[in-house]
Amino acid sequence: MGACRQRGFGLPLAIFIITVLALIGAAMVTLTRTGQESVASEIQSTRAFYAAESGAQLALTAVLPLAGGSIGVAGCNALAVNPTFTTTGLEGCTASVTCSGQTVDGHDYYTLTSEGDCRFGASGNTARRRIEVMVKGP
Repeated sequence: MGACRQRGFGLPLAIFIITVLALIGAAMVTLTRTGQESVASEIQSTRAFYAAESGAQLALTAVLPLAGGSIGVAGCNALAVNPTFTTTGLEGCTASVTCSGQTVDGHDYYTLTSEGDCRFGASGNTARRRIEVMVKGP
């Protein structure tokens, strides 16, 4: 009589175990996808930082030319540098640089603000970083 009461117990147990394993598998897939997206976002953030850095360097050479001198406060305030990068590693990234200058005690001071943007992914996500460089003219 005891054997008849236990028939069919294996099937519900197997279904339960399969369900638990499927849930664990789904959780692992979700965690892996989230990790991949996080790494991709971090890479794009780094690319945006270097785009901003490169834009600031380009603008700095315009404000303080390598041959000497400077463009002056008026030239700085009118300066707009907006490179689009095609170099490997920065392709698809842009920078937007503005300059503000002021004269204090006969010395020119310049503040360059550079914002780097990199678009990525099918959804058009954007990583954006901003840096500020302050320099004293010659």
